[in-house]
Amino acid sequence: MTKLPPATLAPLPPRQRTFHPEPIFLITPVEKTEKPGKAGWYASVVSGMFFTSRNLQTQAGQALNGTESGAWTWQHGIQFGRNLNAHWAFETGLQHSSIQLKAERLIHFQYRTDREKFNLNRYLYQNSTDQVIQTSFGEVDMRMDMAREPSRPILDQANVEIMLRTSEQVNFLRVPLLLRYQTGTGPWQWSLGAGLGINLKTGYELSLTAARANRPGVRDISARVQHRPDGLAPVMLDAQFGAGLQYRLAPRWALQLSPQLRYGISSINRNNALKSFAISGGLQLGLNYNFN
Repeated sequence: MTKLPPATLAPLPPRQRTFHPEPIFLITPVEKTEKPGKAGWYASVVSGMFFTSRNLQTQAGQALNGTESGAWTWQHGIQFGRNLNAHWAFETGLQHSSIQLKAERLIHFQYRTDREKFNLNRYLYQNSTDQVIQTSFGEVDMRMDMAREPSRPILDQANVEIMLRTSEQVNFLRVPLLLRYQTGTGPWQWSLGAGLGINLKTGYELSLTAARANRPGVRDISARVQHRPDGLAPVMLDAQFGAGLQYRLAPRWALQLSPQLRYGISSINRNNALKSFAISGGLQLGLNYNFN
């Protein structure tokens, strides 16, 4: 047999394995959210308490009947705003506002015996007269009613001094025109605003809360307004200044707290010798909805 040549054994090449790892992102990029204050519309429901008073300017020969002081009033309404850019916005709306004054007023009641009427059921003599009092809102025509005991007569044409405690209020429909600057990061924003308020008179009220006379035996003093004050201005303008702190509850909803000061730039009444300028300051709470 033919002898075969020896075979040469060569090692096989090792198997090479290649590892290509996939990139792992531990932090997922967050999509950018729209900035609060982006151009667009928003609306608010607002409500708050304001202390209302007035600054009185009188000339010689003019005086009020009594001493007036301010009072707290509740004000509410709706606002509409337009964000012009990320920081500036324009606002307007409709609000119900009031100016209330409480006062002690001295009235001189001229007693006339020919106007006496005896009330048998109450066993009192009743008397009435017309009175005109000067307030910060104008001249008010009142009908005064007074009763006396039969055993305590009052002389004809006698001057009876009566101290009245009154509450006087004028109601307005208010249209604010404001320019607001706003800024902030995250859910919190703060703002500053200033502008003009147009107040349209919608009603007038005067109530008598207490009365006392300088004569013994006088009872049951009452008063009623015959018509609105003569000289009460139908439109009043004021300058408004304020700040705001806003917290975003959701992408479209926000809660706002806003202190405000309003100062009258036109008189409440049209009496040239006695001018009254309204002053209001308080805190307003609002719920805002953004339409963006």
